[in-house]
Amino acid sequence: MGALLTFCVGLYVNRKKIEEVTFEKSGSVTTYRTRHALYAIPMQYWGFIGLLIYFGFTAYGSFR
Repeated sequence: MGALLTFCVGLYVNRKKIEEVTFEKSGSVTTYRTRHALYAIPMQYWGFIGLLIYFGFTAYGSFR
């Protein structure tokens, strides 16, 4: 349930991108990025990553 909740909340909070303008020698460069990310990974993907880690530890514990 936590993975599903993390995915839904991450999808909701990242629905609008942040516009960043960087000025370089060639002119201004506009980039768009997500608002909420952890280690440069958007929050909605951390639900799946957490689920994979959970299944990995569960499988490891069952074979011990």
